[in-house]
Amino acid sequence: MKKLLISIVMLLTLGCSGSDNSSGSDNSPDNEKIRKTVTQHIKIDQFGYQPDQTKIAIITDPKIGFNATSTYSPGNSLEVRKASDDTLVYTGKVTAFNNGLTDTDSGDKIWHFDFSQFSSPGEYYLYDKAQEKASYTFRISNDVYASVLKQAVRTFYYQRAGFTKAYPFVDNQWTDSASHLGLEQDSDARLISNTDISTSKDLRGGWYDAGDFNKYVNFADGALHNLLFAYSENPAIWGDDYNIAESGNGIPDLLDEVKYELDWLLRMQNANGSVLHKIASVSWDATPPPSSDSVKRRYGPESASATISAAGAFAHAAIIFKENNPTYATTLENAAISAWNWVSNNESTLSDAFDNSLFVNADSEDSLSDKKANRVNAAIYLFALTGETAYKNYISTNYKDIPMFSDAGGYLDPDGIIEESQNAVSYYTTLTGADSNLVSLIKDKYLELLESPYNDFAPLRQFKTKKDGYLSYIDTYYWGSNRVKAQAGNSVYNPVTYHLGSADNTELKALAGIYLNYLHGLNPMSMTYLSNMSQYGAENSVDEFYHMWFADGSDWDNVNSSYGPPPGFIVGGANENYNQTGVYMDDGFSLISEQPAAKSYRSWNGDELSYEITENSITYQSAYIRLLSKFVK
Repeated sequence: MKKLLISIVMLLTLGCSGSDNSSGSDNSPDNEKIRKTVTQHIKIDQFGYQPDQTKIAIITDPKIGFNATSTYSPGNSLEVRKASDDTLVYTGKVTAFNNGLTDTDSGDKIWHFDFSQFSSPGEYYLYDKAQEKASYTFRISNDVYASVLKQAVRTFYYQRAGFTKAYPFVDNQWTDSASHLGLEQDSDARLISNTDISTSKDLRGGWYDAGDFNKYVNFADGALHNLLFAYSENPAIWGDDYNIAESGNGIPDLLDEVKYELDWLLRMQNANGSVLHKIASVSWDATPPPSSDSVKRRYGPESASATISAAGAFAHAAIIFKENNPTYATTLENAAISAWNWVSNNESTLSDAFDNSLFVNADSEDSLSDKKANRVNAAIYLFALTGETAYKNYISTNYKDIPMFSDAGGYLDPDGIIEESQNAVSYYTTLTGADSNLVSLIKDKYLELLESPYNDFAPLRQFKTKKDGYLSYIDTYYWGSNRVKAQAGNSVYNPVTYHLGSADNTELKALAGIYLNYLHGLNPMSMTYLSNMSQYGAENSVDEFYHMWFADGSDWDNVNSSYGPPPGFIVGGANENYNQTGVYMDDGFSLISEQPAAKSYRSWNGDELSYEITENSITYQSAYIRLLSKFVK
């Protein structure tokens, strides 16, 4: 990972001269010779756009941050030109953001160029004739995101624990034997407080939660819900041809992948319905590839939070699997009811916090308020599954435990249990037999919060008022901000999907698309926040990130190592709360901790120094996949 030339590369890329991609052509309408140099000052979605999608480019003149010396002053207009022969196809004006004042989160002076009216399929670039500068190339096509979606879903295949990754389902660069099946590992896991063989359980399978090899029930449920919603909200796009071991079995590969995680979750359930909290390594001493990891694994005892999480995930999945695998759906339904009943019969456990003292990794515990909110979510899925009045009554009696209703002002925040509840209650409004008064209340509240003046995250209000120069506002760039961006896009799309009321669907679709564009390059770093995507159209994607498999100095370290990481992993993103001292941007002299919020990102795998910024997560990945799937036809 010793990138000796990175400072030079960054300066050439971000400077006024940009990359030396000058070219000439006499094919333009006025027979002029087009001279162009690619610059990151003109930012676009590097994959491209659907023809009917909102298309807004961001032009920047950095004023604060690591690239502040890289000045840029655009002309009054930009052009859209064909990539093949430089033919001019569209011209439009650029407009200054905030009367030319610097955007707070990015430290950039910003202009917008809206070329949504242009919709002809093809490959193009944006051109600033006054400065002779060009954007990266991009495509306009109905299938522009199809291959991106496949790669993003396939990352879960690489995250499988206890499963052989073999050719032809993975490239030879990323083949590996089944991991964590040794003595006192997943198939012989021992209780953290009693490692005697009598406590051994078979807890193999499931996905690695993130860049480490641990597995957490309370993180798994959110990922599963997003993938299940991605399927049900756009079922026609999911094929059986993603080149995984289950491809061709007649079931969409997305659901095959979901089932792999659910099978592990079923193993985590005890006979009495309760669910074990997590399974994790006893140290951070793993070596790549995953099959080489011999560190012992321990599971935590059952917890109310894990049991609630599993109940909701089982019920939601049972609804989806009824069509493709009814026998499995019945297994999931029984597991969901058993988990729900255990919590109902053990109410006192709700106030118990999981004891993480013997573990070295995250506690993955929900607060009491989050447990209550997630219990309502679980009741919604169980009601949808069974139609039983008991679940409906629980929802109607306890709906104020949902964050949307749990305080006077309410809030619509795209993170954690808040976002999971937004999805659950939106879905509830579509259910036959739902409480009509509560349905009306949910719809009114959701639409109110999109533009509420009483909370900072009111995404539609912030979009209309252009509070964020990059048009994809979030209130804080904290750990996992890319997940928050994806969830925000999903949140603003819910009223469209679930017909929540009178909001302008065209505007909401446009805003959701811009949150997606942010993750594809419409951000201050001009970075497609997915790993190793150059062969799929991204000129500046993530070349390395925190993961124990793709460890620093290993054959999988970065795109310049022997193999590099597989494509399609989304990373955590900018983190304004990152406070590690002495850690610099790729230019080698700008501290990450001193950057504007949206620039506090660097692509590197520096062990514990990097995971707060570059680590992947199944929760990030699933939120991104759900958002991306809305723009796939």
